[in-house]
Amino acid sequence: GCKQLINANNWRTVDMVTTQDAEYWAYTANDVIARNIYTGGMHQGVNNGWQILPGHYYSDVSLIREPHRLPTNVKQPAGHPFILTEVLWCPPNLYQSEAALMIAAQQSLTEFGAACWFCNWVAEWEQSPHTKWTYSTPVQIGQFPAAALIYRKGLLKAGEPVVVEQRSLQNLWDRKTPLISEEPGWDPNRDKDHIPLNSSIKTVLDPLAYLVGPVRVIYGGDPAKSTAVDLAKYIDRDGKVIRSITGEIETDYGRGLFRINAPQAQAVAGFLKDAGSQHLADVEITCGNSYASIAVVALDDKPIRESERLLVQAGTLCRPTGWTVVPTRARIDSKQSDCFRILSVGKPPLQVEDLDAALTIANPRLSKATLLDINGMATSTPVDITRTEEKTTVQLPANTIYLVLQ
Repeated sequence: GCKQLINANNWRTVDMVTTQDAEYWAYTANDVIARNIYTGGMHQGVNNGWQILPGHYYSDVSLIREPHRLPTNVKQPAGHPFILTEVLWCPPNLYQSEAALMIAAQQSLTEFGAACWFCNWVAEWEQSPHTKWTYSTPVQIGQFPAAALIYRKGLLKAGEPVVVEQRSLQNLWDRKTPLISEEPGWDPNRDKDHIPLNSSIKTVLDPLAYLVGPVRVIYGGDPAKSTAVDLAKYIDRDGKVIRSITGEIETDYGRGLFRINAPQAQAVAGFLKDAGSQHLADVEITCGNSYASIAVVALDDKPIRESERLLVQAGTLCRPTGWTVVPTRARIDSKQSDCFRILSVGKPPLQVEDLDAALTIANPRLSKATLLDINGMATSTPVDITRTEEKTTVQLPANTIYLVLQ
């Protein structure tokens, strides 16, 4: 017969707080635990489940500012690999170039098994401006190379579990409140009724713990043996900053910045113009774009400061030609909120916002910059590069998506 792993998946349980653990327990009859999780802003209108049309209403949301909604915020049952069988920053949400970088970083931190992006209908860029379910754009699949290197080569450290919750099966059947939930709207200050009396942790844990490190759950265990690190050391609610237990990832959801700072991979994504120059361990990034993601990854398994071959990857904003919207207000989650109404979805080709950025890298070995095209092929475009005894500075061309320094 077929020799393969099997995963179970029921899309969504009836109550994410009180029955999700029972759902996962049922999945453990198979090999792999999985969920499908999509994210993005509000999108309302006729056929909004599969199309983007004139007259639709939508909002733009960056998950850097709303990290409690990250698809990787999941409890991983001990003894089973966990995968996202479908994930997407759903169009027409504007802020997409953060997606691959954030998923790769959180996968690395939490030892997440895999993330499968949904979906890619054609072997080229998505041409129809009406298509909702696609990642075939320069700001989603176009941002995969650096993210794939980070995850597949293990350039970020995995963290020690920050929460290990043990749950008795009777607590699952009684729908006792867990110590931590995957529900994005879950409030640790209010959703704390019915915690098992014998739990070693008497308060519900901060749902931002998922960005600090791995969250594990043991079914059929002893609640008195549940453990959690002091999350206050890593989550600054007043300053709106989350730091990973490894010290390599920082989510500043107040200013809208996601930073990666590891020896072979350094990156920043978010609202860069307002934030000013970003000083990472070996890379300084200055960007005039209101929103962008910029990553520097070593291609030769050396630290960035010693590397002789670096990939620079950049993503900005992207829309179809002729895309037209007007600001308005609409009812979202039972209240009137700011959003946009689509006047025209436009037409091909996709228009990518020019990049306005410069890098200074603490590595004097670099002397050549090669701009690559969208297919990763070298171009003859001249690139301004200057060197000192200790650093190399490069002004990135406006059409940069990939560039190699060597």
